[in-house]
Amino acid sequence: MGNAFGNPDCRAHAALADLETFGCYEKKGTVLVPPGSGNFGTMGRNLFRGPRLDNWDFSLVKDTHFGERVTMQLRAEFFNVTNHPHFASPQATTLFNVDPSVSSTFGFAGATPDVAAANPVIGTGGPRNIQLGLKFIF
Repeated sequence: MGNAFGNPDCRAHAALADLETFGCYEKKGTVLVPPGSGNFGTMGRNLFRGPRLDNWDFSLVKDTHFGERVTMQLRAEFFNVTNHPHFASPQATTLFNVDPSVSSTFGFAGATPDVAAANPVIGTGGPRNIQLGLKFIF
């Protein structure tokens, strides 16, 4: 890995304009370069795998009946009970944010799936959240 312009393997497989825009990844004889302008690449779908997602949610519900028509429901819900961090797959919001020639940021997963999707409400991969609720049903 290194500078795409100074690497002869990268220059042999891609145009300089494409290397300037998208970069190049080279390691142990394998070269990953962008396709030429106006062409599609040959990489298959789901070529790269992200980290696993094991998310445990838990809830307790207690119903108390007051006669035949009124019920009080007490709920306690726990999201991500184990408080295990889950990170989103390494991806960029736009194509130009990822430069494979910069090893410190290429493939970096620094956000949880809900934050990466711009929805940081209680959701996938966030820290443990506890929610209590009381509902009257009549």
